[in-house]
Amino acid sequence: MTAGSRRRAPGFFGGEARTDSSDEPVSLWRFLAPRYWRAWILIGWLRLSAALPWRFSLALHKRLGSWLGARSRKSAALVEDNLARCFPDLPAAERATLALEYFANMGAIVAELALAWFGSRDKVAALFEIEGLANLERGLADGRGVILCAGHFTPIELAAMSVASCTPRYAQLYNRRRSRLLSEIQRRARARYTTGSVDKRNLRALLRRLRENAVVWFSADEAHTGKSSALIPFFGEPALTNTSLSRLARISGARLVPVFYCRKADDSGYRLRFGSPLEDFPSDDDVADTRRLVAQLEDQIRESPAQYFWKQKRFRRRREEPATS
Repeated sequence: MTAGSRRRAPGFFGGEARTDSSDEPVSLWRFLAPRYWRAWILIGWLRLSAALPWRFSLALHKRLGSWLGARSRKSAALVEDNLARCFPDLPAAERATLALEYFANMGAIVAELALAWFGSRDKVAALFEIEGLANLERGLADGRGVILCAGHFTPIELAAMSVASCTPRYAQLYNRRRSRLLSEIQRRARARYTTGSVDKRNLRALLRRLRENAVVWFSADEAHTGKSSALIPFFGEPALTNTSLSRLARISGARLVPVFYCRKADDSGYRLRFGSPLEDFPSDDDVADTRRLVAQLEDQIRESPAQYFWKQKRFRRRREEPATS
C-alpha cells in the first residue's frame, strides 16, 4: 500500500482522523471551475439576503420554506413519521400544523445563515436575549474549559455566533460540507467571531482548545452509527444516539453546560439560555450519561417543537436490536 493510498484510523467522533489545522485558509481562486457555480449562486443569494431588512428576509424565506416543504413528498413523509413517533398522542391535524411550521422554519435557516455569515456582529447581538450567563462563568471557573451541549434547532448558526459575545475564547465543532467552497466560506465567516473552528474528527485540536479554558459548542443529537453509539429512547422511541460526549468530558475534564436557543414566537428576536453546569457528569456509564442528556433535550424540544431538526433519520437508521438499558 502506498503512502497516498494509506487509510487513516477512524476519528474520535467517527470518520477519518485528522491532525492538520481546521483553520488553514484556502484561496477562493481554486473554486472558479463550473462545478462550483451553483455554490457561488447560493453565496450570492446569502449576501443579498444579509443586506435585506431582517424581518423582510425572514418572512420571505419562511414562505419559501413552506412552499418547498409542501412539494417535497419525501421530506414531508420523513418529518411526519418522526413527529408521529415522538408525539403519538398529538392529534393528526396538530401534527400536520407542526410540520408546516417546521418547514417554514427550515426556510428561515437561509435568512439566519446569511446574517450569521455576512451580517454584522452588532446586528446579531441586538436580536438576542441571553439568560444564565452566570452559569457559563461557573463552568469556566474550574479552568478546564466548557462544552456547550446543544441540540439542533433551526437558528443554530445565529445562536452559535451569539455565544462569542459571552466569552473571549470560543470554538465551534463542525463537519466538513460536501462543497469545499461552502466549507471555506463557512470557515471564513466563523473566523470573524471564534478563536477557531475545530473539525469533529480532530480530537487533538479539540482537547487543546479545552485546555486553554475555551468554550466549545457541541451538538451531539444527530443520527450516529459509529462505535460510540447506542439505541437510547428519544420520546420513548429507540433512536441511534451518539454517546461520545460523556467520554470527551471524562478525557478533558471540561464542565458540561446545557444551552437552549429559539426564535421568539413573534419573530422579533431570539432567546439563548445557559443552564447550570451538570453535576456528577460524567459518570462511568456513557449510556446512562447520554440518557440524561437526551431527557434534557426532550424538555428543550417541548419548548419550541417546530424549530427542532425533524428531518434527521434517527429511527430509520437504527439497528434491529433492543434499546440499550
